[in-house]
Amino acid sequence: MVAYFASATATDADGNVLQVNHDGPSFFSVGTTTVTFTAQDNKGNEVTPTSSVWVDFVDVEKPVITVPEDQTVRTFNYGGVTVEHPDVQAFIGQFSAKDNIDGQLTGTVDAPTLYPVGTTSVRYYATDEAGNTGIGEANVLVQVSLIAP
Repeated sequence: MVAYFASATATDADGNVLQVNHDGPSFFSVGTTTVTFTAQDNKGNEVTPTSSVWVDFVDVEKPVITVPEDQTVRTFNYGGVTVEHPDVQAFIGQFSAKDNIDGQLTGTVDAPTLYPVGTTSVRYYATDEAGNTGIGEANVLVQVSLIAP
C-alpha cells in the first residue's frame, strides 16, 4: 500500500509539484475502503479525488485431518475381516476435520469393505468451502490369531 499511496501526484496550473496527503488507514479490512487524497496549491485551490481500495481474502489452507492411531485387529479368519467388524467400525469413526476458516467439517472415509490379513491403509478426506481438501491416512493391521480374542 505504501507504493499505492506514494504514486499519487498533483501539479498546479503553473506546473509546480504539490504535496499530496491521504486519509488511508494503516490496515485495510476485507472489503472496500474509500481513500480521499488532498492536494492544495499556494493560491488555496484544493482538489480531493477519491479512490476505492478493494481487499479480498482467498482461503488456500487445507483442512487439518486428525486420524486414529493405527489399529490391530485379530481374527481366526485367514480371509481377513469385513468393514462391519466392531474394531474396524470404531477405527473408521475416530477422525475429525477442522478448517482455519470454516471450523469443524464433516469428512468422508475411503474404507474398503474387506480387510485382508496384513496392513490396509484407510484414507480420510474433508473439503472446505473454498475447495481445499485435507487428507489423512491410518492403517488397519489384520492378524490371524490362534487364541480366542
